[in-house]
Amino acid sequence: MAKARDFTVLLVRSCATEWDDCGRLVGSSDLPLCEAGRGRIEQALDAMGSNDLDVVLSSADESSVQIAELVAGSTNARVRVVESLSDVRLGLWEGLRANELAERYPTAFRQWQADPGSVQVPGGESFHAGRERIVDGLVRALEKVRSKDTRIGVVVRPMAWAVLRCWLGSMPSSRVWEVMREAPLLAWHEVDLEQLLSAAGSTDAES
Repeated sequence: MAKARDFTVLLVRSCATEWDDCGRLVGSSDLPLCEAGRGRIEQALDAMGSNDLDVVLSSADESSVQIAELVAGSTNARVRVVESLSDVRLGLWEGLRANELAERYPTAFRQWQADPGSVQVPGGESFHAGRERIVDGLVRALEKVRSKDTRIGVVVRPMAWAVLRCWLGSMPSSRVWEVMREAPLLAWHEVDLEQLLSAAGSTDAES
């Protein structure tokens, strides 16, 4: 039987596009890193100091891949793109600002802010389906890294970042917005793969 594996994971929040900076919901939209966002990421990496990683797992969107390359360059790592780590798809809400959503969908938007799992966004992915996909994607990606690779970077968009941070911290998914408001760009986690495997099938049991 293979030995259980422990990982040190650097969870990186990719929120550095023009849409992010002007308050638009990005969701699954594929946008490039903006210059202001690049500066924030570079500053955060400089403040982190000297830390090597073995591999950086990245969502497939352009800004996340660009940030993953910056992280890899400063930590002597290689980048691997993982399609299933993409952010929750927000359908007709993508590209809209909060005030526009509050005007067009007042009740649903309030409910979504209180608990994203309580609302099905028009034309989008259910939060529960997105959460399950993201968590399962991380577990499967960690299973596939080389046995000697134990220091892993993970670059994902903000909602996926909060999903993973809640899950790794055993917090209910209803705290996603709270976690995002308090979120640093970079956060370290100690991860036990055996525990992740045992929990991966139970993400929908969270309240």
